[in-house]
Amino acid sequence: MSSDPYHTFAADLRKALASASERASALSRARSSGAARDAQRNAHDELLDALEALQADIEDVRQSVVVVARTPERFGVEHAELERRRAFVKECEEEWQRLSRAAGSRPSMGARGADMEEGAAEDDDVEAFEREQQQLSFAGSILQSLLAKQDSTLSMIGRSITTLRDQASTMGHEIAEQVELVTTFDTEVEQSQSRLKRAMGRMDELARRSDERCGGWRSSSSCSSSSSSSSDHGPRAAAARLAKRFVSA
Repeated sequence: MSSDPYHTFAADLRKALASASERASALSRARSSGAARDAQRNAHDELLDALEALQADIEDVRQSVVVVARTPERFGVEHAELERRRAFVKECEEEWQRLSRAAGSRPSMGARGADMEEGAAEDDDVEAFEREQQQLSFAGSILQSLLAKQDSTLSMIGRSITTLRDQASTMGHEIAEQVELVTTFDTEVEQSQSRLKRAMGRMDELARRSDERCGGWRSSSSCSSSSSSSSDHGPRAAAARLAKRFVSA
């Protein structure tokens, strides 16, 4: 789970809000008590500086809420918590506007004041640059987290593809072996049928020749008696044994 930056930024925002409120109260007391112009100007400048810091902190918190709202499950933040954070940012913005109205514009300070104003503007540019760098650093950390998770997901997908490829290769080998067995069996069946056919042909040939010999020089009765008396040693028995031998071969 990625680190949630909201709590760190929110703590800084609360401190900045309390500081700005104190500066506003100090300015109000200086004005109501009729303090010297320099004292009022100093209190006013401190309040404006506090408001600038407060505005930067509000922006940081707002950006953190926006980032978390894009993928709240990554940070473990529920919808109700997001709504509370948005409400907190809105309250801080309203308080910032109230304090800004109370501060009013920066009073004129003459030539020296103009120099101080120019220096303050330069400081504001530096602070703006630093805030921009912080935002870029925060966005970079979020991007690195997303890229790391993407790399992990791609690695997992690669391992799954490798496993599926190995399983497919194993299945291909098994199927090839089964096909080879079936082919061998078909060949043996064809060979057995061929041997049986040849044996039956020879047996028919022997029977035909035996019938021809009996019909040529013996009477039908003597051939019949000879065939019945020598059924175990005659041509038909020999043909049967020959067929059996070829089948068993």
